[in-house]
Amino acid sequence: MIPFVTEESKPAPGGTFQADYELIRELGKGAMGSVWLARQARLKREVAIKFVRGAGEMISRMEREAKILAELSHPNLVAIYDSGLDNETAFIVLEFVDGESLEARLDRDKKLPEARAYAIAEQMLKALVYIHERGVLHRDLKPGNILMVADGTAKLSDFGLARWSEKDATFQTREGMVPGTPAYMSPELLLTGKAGPQSDLWALSVTLFRMISGESPFNALDLHSMMGQILNKDPFEDPRFEASFAPSMREFLQMALSKEAANRPKDASVYQMALKRARMRTGSSGVRAQAARPLSSGKIARPATPTGPIAASPEPPRSRAVPVLAGLAALIAAAAAGGLALRAPAPVTVPVPRARPPAAVAAAALPAVSIVADTIVRDTSAAVRFESGAPGRYELAWGVAPDRLTSAVEDEAAQTRHILRMKSLQAGKQYHWAVRLPGMPQSPLATGELTTMTETPYWERQSFKPRPGLLSALGKNPQGFEEFRNELDGTATILVPGTEFTMGDRDGLAHERCRPAHKVRVDSFLLDKLPITRKQYKRYMDEANYSAINLIGVEWTVWDDHPMVFVSWHNAADYCRWSGKRLPTEAEWELASGGKQGQTFPWGEAAPERRQMADWGGDNEEGIPLPVGSFPRFAGPYGHLDLVGSVRSWCADWVDEGYYGHSPYRNPQGPPASFELKRACRGCSYFAGNVRDLEIWSRYVKLTIFNSNRQTGFRGARDI
Repeated sequence: MIPFVTEESKPAPGGTFQADYELIRELGKGAMGSVWLARQARLKREVAIKFVRGAGEMISRMEREAKILAELSHPNLVAIYDSGLDNETAFIVLEFVDGESLEARLDRDKKLPEARAYAIAEQMLKALVYIHERGVLHRDLKPGNILMVADGTAKLSDFGLARWSEKDATFQTREGMVPGTPAYMSPELLLTGKAGPQSDLWALSVTLFRMISGESPFNALDLHSMMGQILNKDPFEDPRFEASFAPSMREFLQMALSKEAANRPKDASVYQMALKRARMRTGSSGVRAQAARPLSSGKIARPATPTGPIAASPEPPRSRAVPVLAGLAALIAAAAAGGLALRAPAPVTVPVPRARPPAAVAAAALPAVSIVADTIVRDTSAAVRFESGAPGRYELAWGVAPDRLTSAVEDEAAQTRHILRMKSLQAGKQYHWAVRLPGMPQSPLATGELTTMTETPYWERQSFKPRPGLLSALGKNPQGFEEFRNELDGTATILVPGTEFTMGDRDGLAHERCRPAHKVRVDSFLLDKLPITRKQYKRYMDEANYSAINLIGVEWTVWDDHPMVFVSWHNAADYCRWSGKRLPTEAEWELASGGKQGQTFPWGEAAPERRQMADWGGDNEEGIPLPVGSFPRFAGPYGHLDLVGSVRSWCADWVDEGYYGHSPYRNPQGPPASFELKRACRGCSYFAGNVRDLEIWSRYVKLTIFNSNRQTGFRGARDI
C-alpha cells in the first residue's frame, strides 16, 4: 500500500515551494530520496515531485538530470516542469504518469503478450533514437524506469544517471564503482566502465527478453556471479527459453545480446529496423511462424524404434524424403572472442527408413535423436544441444577427422533435452563430432562438424589499442639489452627478444595453478623496467583529469618513488592506454622474469633471503613497500628490477585454473573471459610469506577486476 502523507515523512522545502505545491502521497522511496504525487495550485494539475536527500554528488546529479530533461521533449519521455533547491531540499517537478511501471506489471504477470512487448520496445526505441541524436545517454534503462499509461503509451523516466555522451563518457564514480543496475549492464560497460549508445540498447534487449520469456537472461544472487553471467553466459543455452521465442526473435536477440559490441546494432535506428524485420518474419500478429528446426551441419540418422517383433518385408524397403537444413543455427561468441570461420550450409535430404533398421540398432532399440537444436562454438570449446526420444545416457565424441573421434564425454539425464560440451579445442581448427550411445561407436545418432574461432590477440582488441607514443633510445643496459624512454610518462622500458620457452612450474612442486609446464613462444615486446610509481601516477591523474581511483586507507602524504598501489585492474589499464602501453600478458611477464632458460628466480637459482635480494619478508608487513629499484644488483635476465617482491603486478590475462592444459603455443593471452571476473597478478609482493611465492611462475589469482589493495601495482608493456 502506498503511504499517505504524515508530518514525519514528507519533505520540508521552504515557503516558496509550499505556496505552489501541495504534497498528496508518496509514490516511491529509495535510499537517497523519494517521489511524491502533488497538486500544483497555480496550474491546477497533478505532478510528480522527486526529492533528494544529501549533498555534493547527489545534488549535482539532480541538477544534471534537470538540465538534461529541460533539453528534451518527446511523447515517450517523462516531461519536466520545474526544478530547484529550497530550504536545502533539492527537487524536480515532473509529469505525473497515471499508470504503473513495467517492473510492477512483470512482477504481477511475469511476462507480456508478444505484441505488447514489441509495442513497448518500439516506443523505447523511439525515445532512444531521440535522446541519442541529441548526445544523451540514459544509462539506467530497465523495467522499473519504464512507465506504462492506460492508453498503451510507454514513457522512459528517471534520468538520474543520464549523461551527455560527448561530455561524460566515463561511467565510473570517484570511487571507481560503476553505478546502475548490474543485470542490465552491457559487457563493455562492465569491462571498461565506459557507456555508449549500445549500452542503452543492451539494456533494452535484456528488457525485451524478460518481457517475452518472463525471466531475465542473467539472474544471479550476488554481484560477481551476475557480472560473470553477462560476460560469459549464453542465455539461449538454457532449454527453458527454447519455446519462449519464435525463431526470428531468437535470432534477433542472439545478435542483440552478443558479447561483442561489434556484432550488435550500432545505434537505435539500426536496432529499430532489425527488430521490425524480426517481427515481420514472426508475423505481425505475434503468432510464431511454423518453421523446420535447424540441424547441425552433417547428417542426422533416425533409426526406427521398434515396438514389437519385426516381420520380414515382402517388398524392397521404401523411404520417404525429409528435408532438413544443414548448418549451424546459433553461433554465439564469448566475451572478447575473435572472428568465426564456418563452412557454408547447404540443404540436404536425409532418408528415414521405414523397414528393418540395422541389426545392431534394432537389437538395442535405440532412442532416436529427434532433433539437433544447434551447436554453440567458441574459440576453445563448443556445445551440442539435442533432443532425444527418451531419457538415457548419451555420448558426444569429437576429433579432427571423422574416423578419429579421440575424445568423448557422457551425460545421463532424466529429461529428453541434452547439452554436451567439447572442451580443450584448438582455436581455428575444424572438428567432427558424433552423438551416440556409449559402446556403440558404429551407430551414431547425429554427426556434424564445426570450426572453432580464431583467438584475437589482446593488443589487437579494439578496447585496448594503446595510444601512439614516442620512444627515445637509451642504449644497452649491463645485461646487453636495449633500453628506451617512454616520453609520454618518462618510464624506462627494456626490449625483450621473442623466443620459445617453457612456461609454468617445471618440477611440479608449486601450486597446481602453475601447472602443467608447457612450451610457448612470445614475440618481441617492451616491458617497463620498474613498477609505475606514485609520482608517475599522480602526473597521469593531473594531466588526464582522472579521478576514478579509491585511495581510502593510504597513509602516504607524498607522491614519491614508491610503487603505486591501490589500483584496480581498470585503473592500471587506463594508465597504460594514456601512456601508449598495455598490460603485459602472463607469458610475457614470465619470459621477462626467467629468461629463455626459465631460471627459478629473476637473478638465478640462489634462494633469496629476507630483504637481501628483493623487498619481501622484512619489518614492513603492515607498512609500505620500499622505493622502486632498491635492489639494483639483483636484476632479471633482461635488466628489469622488482619483478618479485615490492608489489605484485596486474597482467592482461583473465583467470582460468585449467588454462595451462590447453594454452595456445604462440602468444597466449589467457582465456577469453572469467566467470568470477578475476585477472591474474604476477611477482608476489613485499608481504610474501615464503620463498615459493618468489618463483617466477608463481601466480596470484584471487583479485577481481574491481579489487585494489596495498600490495598490488602494475607496469606497462608495448609491442615492437
